[in-house]
Amino acid sequence: LFDADPSIFDPDPNEIIVDDMDPGFRIIALKSPGFLHTLFNGRDAAIGSRWKIEHSSVFHGKVAKQAYTKQSGNGEEEAEWKTDITIPGKYEVFVHNSSASYRDDDGKPVYSTYIYSVTHADGSEEIEKEMNEPEWISLGKFNFKAGTAIITLKDKTKDQYDDVVADAVKWVRLAD
Repeated sequence: LFDADPSIFDPDPNEIIVDDMDPGFRIIALKSPGFLHTLFNGRDAAIGSRWKIEHSSVFHGKVAKQAYTKQSGNGEEEAEWKTDITIPGKYEVFVHNSSASYRDDDGKPVYSTYIYSVTHADGSEEIEKEMNEPEWISLGKFNFKAGTAIITLKDKTKDQYDDVVADAVKWVRLAD
């Protein structure tokens, strides 16, 4: 046995992580299709229209490793991560990737492309990101004012059969 410095368990003061279990996360979903809509438009009208929680060791999480998943939609539903930026400045924004790739007919890996929106000090921009790296993928470097920072993920991908995975977002404050 040895004495351990308890500060090694402290979070990095330059990082802010919002996970899907944190209060800064929410799903912005449409009302699910009703009985008559499903009846007249077929059973497939309701399939893939709901976000669901999945548990896996590949997801980020302090308490539980889980994420929200959904079959690709039309872009009308979103996952949203919000945090309070207390120190204004330049931050690199990362998203946690836990989506799997599949292989095409030639055996090459095919990755999902997600559509994120980053709201920052200079406005808001939409970013299409191929989810081709495990763990944390950078969306870029942005200036943030003190106040609320918002990242959203649309439920639309380039391939209608892809799943969308909403897990965690990380803001890393960069040195001045």
